[in-house]
Amino acid sequence: MALCIQTFSNVTGGDSFFKAVGHPRVVGAAKALIALLAAQGPIAIYDPYLLLEAFAELYPLLGVHISSVFVQNLADVGKIILGRPARPVSDLPRARTRALFATLFDVARAMDHIRQLIPPGTETHSLDELRLPEAMLTNSRRYLDPLNFATNFAFFRDDDRRHTRVVTANYWSGYGARHVRLWLALFDREGRTLAQREEPAPPGAGGIVIDSQAVRRRFALGPFEGQLFAHVIGAAGHDVVKYALDLFGENRPNSRARTMPTLGQPTFTQDFRRPATTKA
Repeated sequence: MALCIQTFSNVTGGDSFFKAVGHPRVVGAAKALIALLAAQGPIAIYDPYLLLEAFAELYPLLGVHISSVFVQNLADVGKIILGRPARPVSDLPRARTRALFATLFDVARAMDHIRQLIPPGTETHSLDELRLPEAMLTNSRRYLDPLNFATNFAFFRDDDRRHTRVVTANYWSGYGARHVRLWLALFDREGRTLAQREEPAPPGAGGIVIDSQAVRRRFALGPFEGQLFAHVIGAAGHDVVKYALDLFGENRPNSRARTMPTLGQPTFTQDFRRPATTKA
């Protein structure tokens, strides 16, 4: 079933919100936040950029008692958001709520604009509780900067008959990027984490190869089929990560599958990659 989220706009380009809230590092924090909101209800929600429904697509707000949803833009007043008509934020002082959840990152400035409207004693929460560590951000001043989320998934498997290989390069160096790093995680088909690692990218436009056989040996894994997630930290120029995916069948002659160029990310350098100069 398709998710009701925006991933791209012809006007503004790629949308980094879904990457930010869907990042594997924040899943635990998101679930903890929802549990907290459920325990504090009824709650009011301040949704100035209409991000609530996209957030709820990834993290259903089960058990959360929502009293009202408030918006900033008058054109959005009356829109149905999670089954409730949106109210103007000027109505917030009359809200019957014990907590306010703002669907915002970098929330401080936005909250300063409405702080006088928040009922006394109301506890406030925001998406800043889902922020990645500062060390993983390229631009810490603007959290949803697309360069903070140069991320994607690649199909990855390894068993006794088949294996995969992901190939890319540090082409961000051509845009002036320095000290590019790669945060990588391997998930099985059930979404369980099999391995994680953060490593520096090769200097300049160096190539990066991730071979599933090397990963399997390095982490003493059994056969697996799942997804390789990569987050490029320190990217410059753009947040698009191009890679080629090779599929191999070990026991059949001439069984190498076609190389599949795609947009996304890969890379498990050093122990994950297998250049001629590095041992797996």
